[in-house]
Amino acid sequence: MKNPIVNPRDGSIIEPSNTWLYLKVVKAKGTPEEKVLWRPYKLEDHTHLETLKLGLLGDERSRLTTVWQNTYIRFGWLDKELNSLDWVSLEYLIYTYHNKMITKTNRAKLNHICRLLFISIKDIKA
Repeated sequence: MKNPIVNPRDGSIIEPSNTWLYLKVVKAKGTPEEKVLWRPYKLEDHTHLETLKLGLLGDERSRLTTVWQNTYIRFGWLDKELNSLDWVSLEYLIYTYHNKMITKTNRAKLNHICRLLFISIKDIKA
């Protein structure tokens, strides 16, 4: 892991990366030591990426997995203050896409994610 960044707003730990696709991992959930770790997807995560691909193509079983439910897209820069940092769930992005409420920026990110997974944005199913 590169030098992790601690978010001063919520104490979460972010592993820096040039990708926008992140997995939200909650350590010690429900305890006082609970921590959120934002981990970027890597090529070694091919089974997770395959699950995301199948979920985008409409597979309901893939959409029920924790991988699908804990995948987020990073918006903003990983600067020292993290003022512009925001996380949007993949589920929400798909929802806005299908309901024609998606912004240009969000559509560009979704299109980029589809290219990473070797699918067309037009193939996404509700």
